Amino acid sequence: MSLQNGGTTVQGTGAAVLTGCAINGCMGVLYVWSLFALPLETTLEISRADVSVAPSLALGFFTFGMVVHKALIDWFGRQAMCFIAFALAGGGHLLFGLLPGYSTLLTGYGVLFGLGAGLGYGIALSLASGSPDRLRAVSIGLVTSCFALCSVVISITLAPTVRDVPAETIFTFIGLGQLTIGVIASLLMPRAANGPGHSHIPQLRSFLTSMTFLVIALCFFVICFAGLLAVAHITSILQEQRLQSTLVDLGPGLLTSGYILGCLTGGKWVDFTTGRRALIGALLINCAALLGLLSPSTAVILVSTFGIGIVFGSTASLVPVAIGEAFGTKNIGMVYGYMMIAYGLAGIAAPWIGGLLYTYSGSYRPSLSLCIAMIGACIFAVWFWRLPRPKH
Repeated sequence: MSLQNGGTTVQGTGAAVLTGCAINGCMGVLYVWSLFALPLETTLEISRADVSVAPSLALGFFTFGMVVHKALIDWFGRQAMCFIAFALAGGGHLLFGLLPGYSTLLTGYGVLFGLGAGLGYGIALSLASGSPDRLRAVSIGLVTSCFALCSVVISITLAPTVRDVPAETIFTFIGLGQLTIGVIASLLMPRAANGPGHSHIPQLRSFLTSMTFLVIALCFFVICFAGLLAVAHITSILQEQRLQSTLVDLGPGLLTSGYILGCLTGGKWVDFTTGRRALIGALLINCAALLGLLSPSTAVILVSTFGIGIVFGSTASLVPVAIGEAFGTKNIGMVYGYMMIAYGLAGIAAPWIGGLLYTYSGSYRPSLSLCIAMIGACIFAVWFWRLPRPKH
């Protein structure tokens, strides 16, 4: 079975997508960080800015894993890389769980788990990207939505527990679960035939230096900056807005529920319109949702949280499909791997800047205002730059 061309059977696509969903379902614990932020801040006796370094590191190494996953799969094979990804992710959680401390949080969660999650996400996306043309947008949407599904489940089931159970205990159980599922996923990993080796460097350079790539990357960065700021701080933002504790606990689940809906529909936005129109629409919705977080209305705040999740999640399928439209579907994996650098930069900057601005101002308003200003500049760039006609 080939996962890199249009010859993939529907049956083979189903097996690949299910495996990709299982992988991303485990790695998606990355998006439930905000549940642990406040307990870790208290337990480790560190500032909001210091505790925010951990998710920034994790997102940075997540990006690195996404960038190198293709080369590592070519060298070691998908099955071996799946095992390595889960070993890093589960081992990272266990490191902090068994030896709790700020240094092990940064090393275990920030470096090991971040890298493992990035490799796992890349493997899952490679499985979905090989689907036939008519199923590709749906397959990518399903696989990427599962990255957030785990966060929804954890935020609903563990939110009350996090206040009563030490964080290191929860990290230990998460690590053990990831290692167990990792062994199963590795054994069930669909095998793909290796094609002849060839260099993409000349073609890749033309992609990375094109204005089309840079404009899409700018949109990706800005939307991810706002989304990852929310992922890292949504619980604290809702507390600042004086919502009831039960509603505050539902914040991460609401955000990631929106993320799932966005993942499932983002690729279709491009199919129904164009990449350019889909990006402008996503930016406008994101701007409105960020403004809504500053509203005195509880209902508006909750709807806005859901809206930020929708737009952030939409990029997981919207951007790959837009890349296929602009650069050709056969280049989705290669170009998207480098596009993820924008995600990584946002991941490194957003949680830390949000924590830093809060530490100095005592409010999240400066961070949200920064996001709104960046979105305005991005809309201007997309409006005046026309993406090329679709390539097939």
